Amino acid sequence: MISEETIQRVKERARVSELVQDIVPLRRSGGRLTALCPFHKEKTPSFHIRDDDKSYYCFGCGATGSAFTFVMEQRGLSFPEAVEELAARYHIEVKYTSRVSKVTKSVGTKNSLYEINKLALAFFMSNEKPQIVQQYIIDRGISDDMQKVFSIGFSGTDPKGLIKFLKTRGIKEEEILKAGLARKYDRGELYDLFRNRLMFPIFIDPKRVVAFGGRTIPSLIPEEKREFVPKYVNSPETEVYEKRRVLYGLPQAAAAIRDKRHVYVVEGYLDVVGLAQVGISEVVATCGTALTIDQITRMMRLTKRITVLFDGDNAGRTAAGRSFEHFLNAPVDVTAVFLPEGEDPDSIAKKYGDQTRKFLEELKPKGLFECYVDSILFRERVSSVSDLGANSLSLIAREAAALVSKIKDPIVKSKTFEQLKERFKIDTDLLKSKEEKTEETKEKVPFDSLKPVTREILYAVMGAKIPERALNNPEVMQAIESVARNFIMEFSELLKLEEPIAKEAVFSLLKELGQTWVKAWKHAHEMAQLGDLNESYELSSKALIKNNLKDHLGFLESEIKRASSEEERVILAQELVTLRRELGGL
Repeated sequence: MISEETIQRVKERARVSELVQDIVPLRRSGGRLTALCPFHKEKTPSFHIRDDDKSYYCFGCGATGSAFTFVMEQRGLSFPEAVEELAARYHIEVKYTSRVSKVTKSVGTKNSLYEINKLALAFFMSNEKPQIVQQYIIDRGISDDMQKVFSIGFSGTDPKGLIKFLKTRGIKEEEILKAGLARKYDRGELYDLFRNRLMFPIFIDPKRVVAFGGRTIPSLIPEEKREFVPKYVNSPETEVYEKRRVLYGLPQAAAAIRDKRHVYVVEGYLDVVGLAQVGISEVVATCGTALTIDQITRMMRLTKRITVLFDGDNAGRTAAGRSFEHFLNAPVDVTAVFLPEGEDPDSIAKKYGDQTRKFLEELKPKGLFECYVDSILFRERVSSVSDLGANSLSLIAREAAALVSKIKDPIVKSKTFEQLKERFKIDTDLLKSKEEKTEETKEKVPFDSLKPVTREILYAVMGAKIPERALNNPEVMQAIESVARNFIMEFSELLKLEEPIAKEAVFSLLKELGQTWVKAWKHAHEMAQLGDLNESYELSSKALIKNNLKDHLGFLESEIKRASSEEERVILAQELVTLRRELGGL
């Protein structure tokens, strides 16, 4: 958890005007800074920055908040991520508080990498593009405007051009390697990672670059070597670049996504550029990975409607099927659209021009569950469910049902099971997995019926979000009621999810357990506002263990009375002495 000290330092240092200025020009009106709102389209400025430069308000769309809010809304970040990003921008050291001790995380390395990437971008943008490269850009239909919007540059042809440039700026070889911009020959000599390539910088905000993608220019490579040269080369992961967390084009698309309340997801850099060029600006691309939970979460903070554009080939169908599991418990509307075979979003944009949006909207969307079933059929090399044998049908249907059973929302789960029933023509009761049946039949115990000490432990676990403390204490886990034990284990797993998916999943779990559990959750968070629940947990867990020992003590005393032999009585008496000693130590 980020320390309160760090949050306060960032809050004091951050200026809303500096953040807004990265996106839209500011103008002064009556002593106050105004701008065209970054959150909606308008012709007359209605976005106002308050006099203290700490907050903003838009009279047009009602957007309001602090520097933290602005970064969260613009980039789709969680609060902790926004704090970290602003801390890096203002060169503030981030301190984290664990529940055991305090640790410090330096932002020096990150800031250094941002600066190196900034220099690399300047180098790629300043390189003169040979006629061959210019012709390639023309052939791909990339306009001058799009080159500026996405900062598309050229790597150069010198195998050490970037290294030489960075060294003249005082950057050391080990820093260049750490930034992922160079590689080492076996003999130890460095060479540029990107050569003879069109360069696509990957931004995490309007100012900061975390990585690059390089597209080969075929004409710059000898014909006999072309088949051995990868079409794309991408930056490796670094301290500022995690592929699973980043979406190409998101900073450029954020305003359009918010305005359209919708986002298209594509695979490649040129797909994003191609669609943006024909007026479809609400588009992002995964960075060479399958769609991840982190990327989904990023988009969810901007919109609840996601359309994934897949190529119409076999690989596209397989990718669509894999996406289903990622979206199982995401509170968003997701559909898949398959392009005609042999086409991709960029080629569609070139073919249909300003009619591309109409073309895409007229394509029949598919739900991801349908895509999932289709991918299974493709895997089994059959065209329909009716082509499956009885044994194959049973195995595949049960595989699908096991996945559906993981859906937390009961309404969504029920609807998806109906789809499953319809698709496979089988009674869904026969399809439900063992795990699903167990979940359905598990006892719904009212929270109020639990032991008082168990309730206190659960309040602390919920309010302070410390399930791991209970999980790491076998005495507590053994002593509490089974429903409490199961809740703690499930709660711990759900907290590992990204927000807001985690929040939605937790509430779904609480609703399943009953209204008294929902009320307990609210009460726990009210308690958290009043004080540190860690101490409450400590006292409650000791009381629980103490009560459990007392119960065991009483049991042993009765067993001694019923002992059938002196030997048995002595063994029980020794255990009794040990227990009393443990009890005295609490």
